[in-house]
Amino acid sequence: MKAQIVVEKVLPLSKREAWNWFTLSENTQKWYGPYRLEEGRLFVRLIKEEGMPEVEGRVVNCIQERELTLALGTTADAWVIKIELEEHPDGTRVLLSQSDIGVEEKPWIEAGWAYYLDLLLSVINHTPEPDFNNYAPDSKMNENS
Repeated sequence: MKAQIVVEKVLPLSKREAWNWFTLSENTQKWYGPYRLEEGRLFVRLIKEEGMPEVEGRVVNCIQERELTLALGTTADAWVIKIELEEHPDGTRVLLSQSDIGVEEKPWIEAGWAYYLDLLLSVINHTPEPDFNNYAPDSKMNENS
């Protein structure tokens, strides 16, 4: 059985400014990782993951200042991530979605994307970086015990 996640965050930025945080390597390197494009392939260095692995992928769809869809990985089980930007009274609403996730993986993947969007917000606001341990499903279960 497969699941889907949608993580939402409002950034205190215009759509153009928000777009640049997802599409310019000099910005993505501050919260997710730098990337490069080579012959239609995307290479992203995941700076917050253990060992800082480089992941190969591709841009699936790109509509300026509205939607960016990426496939991270090169096999049939690549992660397809869709980032949508919408105007919001407080700036720009970001919807990050991922489909076809295993039910058992969903809590971890959802926690990871929530962490990354909060990390982005902390970089934008010049505030302390969040601690992923506060997002991990196990830590949330322990808080509720």
